[in-house]
Amino acid sequence: MVLTLLFSFTILYYFLHESTLQRIINDLYSERYEMQKLLESDGIDAVCSLAIAEAESEGVDKVFVRILNYEMDIISQSDMDSWGYIPLEQEKFRPVDDSDGATVDRLRRENGEEIDVLHGTIGKGYYVQIGQSLGEERLLLQKSVEIFSTAVPVFILVAGLLGWFVARRTLSGIQALTRTAEEISRGHFHRRVEVRSGGDEIEKLAETFNAMLERIESLVAGMRQVTEGIAHDLKSPISRIRGTAEMNIETGYSQRDCEEMAGNTIEECDRLLEMINALLQISEAESGAMKIDSEFLDMSYMIRSACTLYQASAENKAISLETEAPEYVSFYGDKRRLQRMIANILDNAVKYTPEGGRIRVVLEDAEDRISITVADTGAGIAAEDLHHIFERLYRGDRSRTTPGHGLGLSLAQAVAFAHGGEILVESTPGKGSTFTVILPRPESR
Repeated sequence: MVLTLLFSFTILYYFLHESTLQRIINDLYSERYEMQKLLESDGIDAVCSLAIAEAESEGVDKVFVRILNYEMDIISQSDMDSWGYIPLEQEKFRPVDDSDGATVDRLRRENGEEIDVLHGTIGKGYYVQIGQSLGEERLLLQKSVEIFSTAVPVFILVAGLLGWFVARRTLSGIQALTRTAEEISRGHFHRRVEVRSGGDEIEKLAETFNAMLERIESLVAGMRQVTEGIAHDLKSPISRIRGTAEMNIETGYSQRDCEEMAGNTIEECDRLLEMINALLQISEAESGAMKIDSEFLDMSYMIRSACTLYQASAENKAISLETEAPEYVSFYGDKRRLQRMIANILDNAVKYTPEGGRIRVVLEDAEDRISITVADTGAGIAAEDLHHIFERLYRGDRSRTTPGHGLGLSLAQAVAFAHGGEILVESTPGKGSTFTVILPRPESR
């Protein structure tokens, strides 16, 4: 930082020095040009009067002027008492017939002060010598160096204190993150980093860290719930398989008994495989690894086909299954997974709608998305269960007597997520539920 400051001042001082001295040279040339014009219009007497007046106006100790003829005789000059000896060297001047000739030299007086002196012509037969002291300009440059020399230590002190404060504040936030991470590594997933209001990067890091912890805690809780659910759901079919095998061993078994046992075993294994495959698909979707084999689909046809498939089940319970869809709705997605999603939602609606109820399926087409709404007049979902219905293996109290693993809605939500969408649910116990699948079109994702 100090080196940067010194470098910046050096550059600044250089440009200040050059611009200041160049301005004096430009002023000298401007004075000579004015004298040229005045000589052409009013003659040499007017030039002499102007030269003396301007020297006295600027200060005779700061500026001097000499007007000479072609023989190098001084016609007029300002007060030279304070200037000492200033030489008149003929070779410094241009030839008399060169009205544009002029040069500026930098001389040093006997007292060491620097002056800029212009030698040149102002017209045929006349020379001019104009000198200006650089004392004030040198003083200004010296003052700038003194100011910088005083300001730099103060600036370094202030910058050091500010840097210490910022570093201390930053490190305290990082230390808090470190302490929280250490506690989490010991299994305390409920711990969070205190977020201080400041709007800085540490605050944003703490908020992101806490959001990550929320996600980790949610995943750990989900894993615990899934583990408990799997243990429970695996225990029952395995126990049945084992019980059937033990009974046949103890009582003896015929060909028919073997066939029945094999059939039961296959049935139970199929249920287990179905549950495991559903869990794997849900995990793939949550991790972003679910493979989507997209193609252009007619969603209207898919909805009508699904409703036709469940029409028989609905009729067995005297349920009115209604469909409302446009003639053709195009969507780019995974056919097999979308069919499974719609089937799971319809299966739930038919399963939990009592006899004589009504199910209405509506497909709506918008420019940036499609939506599928399945509304039923079933038992509804209790408020305490509503936020858990998409969790894996979760089953509310009312559904525990109904066959199933509690994975249908979880898998449906996973498929919706994999397509960039979501499933919304509204329910009133005793009146029914409404599930709305929102799927954005690929170009609007």
